[in-house]
Amino acid sequence: MTIELMTAAIRLATGNDAAEPRPGQEQFGRRVANAMTLGGQGEAIGIAPTGVGKSHVALSAAAHRAVLHGERSLISTESLSLQAQYAEKDAPTMVAAALDLTGVELRVAVLKGFSNYLCGQRVGASASALLGHDVAPTTDKEIKAAIAELKAGKGNTTQLADELGVDEDNIVPLIIWALEQHVGTGVQNIGDRFAYEGVIDNRDWNAVSISSSDCVGVECAMREICKPHTARAVAAEADIVITNHSMLAVQAANAIPVVIGSASLGHFHHLIVDEAHVLPAQVRAQGASEVSSRKILAAGRAVTRVSDNSAWYSKGEQIAALCDQLLERIAKGKDEQKLVEDDDIALGPLSEAIKRWVKDGEKNLKPALTSPVMKTLLKAKRAQSAIVNLVDAAAAVSTHYPSVARWVQKTQPRDTKGGRSGSWLAAHASPVDVSGAIRNNLWNTPETDAKQSEPVTGIAMSATLPSRFGMQIGMDTQEVDYPSPFDTAYGGSMLFIPRADNPADTAALESLNRFSNTRKFDTKMHTLWAAEHVVNLCRANGGAALVIGATVENGKHYAAMLRQRTDLRVLSQWDGQGLRQLMEEWREDENAVLVGTRSLMTGVDAPGQTCSLVILDRPPRAGGNPVDDARVEQIAVRTGDKWAADRFVYVADAAALAEQAAGRLIRSVTDNGMFALLDPRLLKVGTHKYGTPTRDLYMKSVRRFTQRTADKDGAVAWLEARHLARKEDDDGL
Repeated sequence: MTIELMTAAIRLATGNDAAEPRPGQEQFGRRVANAMTLGGQGEAIGIAPTGVGKSHVALSAAAHRAVLHGERSLISTESLSLQAQYAEKDAPTMVAAALDLTGVELRVAVLKGFSNYLCGQRVGASASALLGHDVAPTTDKEIKAAIAELKAGKGNTTQLADELGVDEDNIVPLIIWALEQHVGTGVQNIGDRFAYEGVIDNRDWNAVSISSSDCVGVECAMREICKPHTARAVAAEADIVITNHSMLAVQAANAIPVVIGSASLGHFHHLIVDEAHVLPAQVRAQGASEVSSRKILAAGRAVTRVSDNSAWYSKGEQIAALCDQLLERIAKGKDEQKLVEDDDIALGPLSEAIKRWVKDGEKNLKPALTSPVMKTLLKAKRAQSAIVNLVDAAAAVSTHYPSVARWVQKTQPRDTKGGRSGSWLAAHASPVDVSGAIRNNLWNTPETDAKQSEPVTGIAMSATLPSRFGMQIGMDTQEVDYPSPFDTAYGGSMLFIPRADNPADTAALESLNRFSNTRKFDTKMHTLWAAEHVVNLCRANGGAALVIGATVENGKHYAAMLRQRTDLRVLSQWDGQGLRQLMEEWREDENAVLVGTRSLMTGVDAPGQTCSLVILDRPPRAGGNPVDDARVEQIAVRTGDKWAADRFVYVADAAALAEQAAGRLIRSVTDNGMFALLDPRLLKVGTHKYGTPTRDLYMKSVRRFTQRTADKDGAVAWLEARHLARKEDDDGL
């Protein structure tokens, strides 16, 4: 049944009644279907290159189990663009195919994290603060009146922007849109962040949303049209639910039934994780904790906004000062210092002091937590979350566990908005090996006092996966690499890795180490060198390019150079648009250049000429950091080979990202173009080159390209000839 459903969906999607699944797609589909027949004992890991059609594999297998057995599946993605592809394109096609083939109409729903949706109370509180009203609008009449006032230009925008730390130009359009989403029943307006087409950042969105822990629950006057609860209610009735890795990561890291095993969502029999390569990192991030004087004082301010107690806050200031003193003593003047077991003796008293202080703070909050004034109640709930989380974080950073990385790090503010300035020290803790957390809390439902753990089918898939990936996600099965349907398209494309073996290039890439008096490859100088190639290649191709920098600074530099030195239309991640709007603008203009960084390495889908040139300046190897260093140490202990362990973590992760970037070029069987990887260290010649094992790992990411050149003039000529031929074809039409 899985293959029959897959075939029917493909034929509907293509409009071709003779279309058939691709070989790798059919093979993978059968394997997933077989795993699902085993229920909670089934598992499968698939490396399915771009073009195999993973979404149809996931949806057809899930539809099969729903139609014939009444079983429910949860599908998770990492990127918003892939989630939108599932929800808006592939799932409706599968629903239609299942209806035609079986007569059963499947129900599909999208479920995101609580804070991705508007909170009616939070929106009303922000609107009333903006307009200077004492009471937040809750009825249709009140909401429409508030909208009219805001559109008429009434309200103190500056005051609200200062209070919330938000952008003054963005906040009014956002609040108007958010109020409009609550007019009427509210069911027809989904009210999630991705649906908003304006320009916002996280602080702007926080003015109209809250976390699940801040929700006032049944006391909310707008509960009947609550966006998060509406979304969960729809998902609870669905056969297939499409969610995101963030929700899975919260569940895995904290062992709470956010989705799998959730009483409100019902039982899921199968979990399918697409873009699985990023899940372990997201679980580590969700399990991370931080304690600093800034965190302590911020929690104190949150409480005192609804419960003025200067003596209690003064005690918090003393604890914050103690925190700074302890961390400065541990850091010993370094920007980063690993925490060792002996440091627990110093940090333990800090943790206990925070616990006692928070306990007193909860007493201060009690009146506000029962306040009939909704604005006060919302603030109290947010303050309660802040201080409770602080206690958990303090315990995490002050207690040694072999599987947890802990360190003290100097933190620099991202900007000066809200009056932040200077640097500060923070203590951090993060889990290292999360395989057990994923196995126990995702491939099995978390055990609770009321319910025992139940296994679910586990399916992991991605276009690229590091070797022995099953170990990272708590699976015993091996990954299977499925054939790409785009081998011919890759064969008609070109891989360009520029040679740098002449004195001018060598000098442009080197810096002098003044201590050892030796010259070494300099990544900052490489950015300037790579920018020349970026400009020349984009100009030769007439635009139609995706340029990806290994760092944000690199990407911004390439965008600036393209704008200064070409007449091409350049779009970048830093222009202020939302990602959805940015992608749409790029796809609509075949000659535009899109510039960004790591987030554009996955989920970017632009078949045809729009993306006929993809440039990656260098494999995006992460800088040394305590979490990945701890991963290396764990592997080195097991294998006895530190260098191999380093490659397994840092190099393998970077190679997987590079392969994802290369995959943006070929999105259909008719696509072709150039993938330029501007790192001469990948070649076997020249002064600067990677060691053989490292180079082999990186080169594996571009193994599908059979045409290759290292000559910059030849690469430019290849693009110019291709661009000219395309123009002649267009003129002929």
